[in-house]
Amino acid sequence: MFQKEVADRLVAQPKTENYGRLSIMAQSICDVNIEFHVNKKAFFPPPKVLSTIVIFRPKTKRYNANWKSLEQVTRAAFGQRRKMLRSSLKNFMFDFDVLNIDPKSRAQDLSVEQFWSLAIDLEQRINP
Repeated sequence: MFQKEVADRLVAQPKTENYGRLSIMAQSICDVNIEFHVNKKAFFPPPKVLSTIVIFRPKTKRYNANWKSLEQVTRAAFGQRRKMLRSSLKNFMFDFDVLNIDPKSRAQDLSVEQFWSLAIDLEQRINP
């Protein structure tokens, strides 16, 4: 059970306001779904926040990169959310054309798979 706002971030999709690092990290290893919302009246005293039951189902498909690489890339990309990727990820020296990612896009526009592509590329260049 999570606060509704956290649940919304866990299940958020690209190009939405709630999409961010938490969404990517959670959806990388699990299929995340909102099961149902819990009525405030189910608690005593009633809380001031809404609660939501979230189901996490582990994925069988694993990405071929180190988790820390994904953390580094997402931290840099979402550190300055409104910057274009070519700016926010410039220290990583990615070849966006090879990765088929528009360098003018912003972090919230990329899918989980695209973030893993960046992490895998980073991993391969660090550990050839």
